[in-house]
Amino acid sequence: AAGAAVATKVADPESGLELLREGERGELLISGATVFDGYLGHDNGEVFAADGFFRTGDLVEICGEQGDFYRIVGRCKDIINRGGMKISPAELDVALEQHPQLLEAAVCAYPDERLGEKICACLVPRPDTSVPDLAALHNYLLEQGFARFKLPERIELFEQLPRNALGKVQRFSLQDTVTARPEKTKS
Repeated sequence: AAGAAVATKVADPESGLELLREGERGELLISGATVFDGYLGHDNGEVFAADGFFRTGDLVEICGEQGDFYRIVGRCKDIINRGGMKISPAELDVALEQHPQLLEAAVCAYPDERLGEKICACLVPRPDTSVPDLAALHNYLLEQGFARFKLPERIELFEQLPRNALGKVQRFSLQDTVTARPEKTKS
């Protein structure tokens, strides 16, 4: 808005092209007098877009009839790129953590030759319950309104998920563990 202290826009994290339509997702960029000039002793090439807007690293969805609201949906660095489809793992994490058979749950990417990345559901089952198989997990997520392209292709079980001192799941650690584990062959 004209005269605003801070200007915002949403851009595709890879191409930098501005996104304008409701429902589109991209990185939140900000500019204005309150934004710092950059990090000392750093080239700041990745910190700012070509037009000088600060790249927050936050993944947002454009909301509202005029596209005048943003909903934070995750972090850009966490995005899973499955065959060109960009998937925010945070929304899958939230849905899976509500599953009655699970104590903890998070998803992560693992490499795939054809698609680039695939999705693994990392699960900590509740004691004395059976672990949902992939088909049951798919049905559960479809009932929650998830599109088929967001469904995990793999399940890995954990005794507990790796977390930092603030209790946040360390997705990079999950990815390392999942990538190192041999994938179970389907019978």
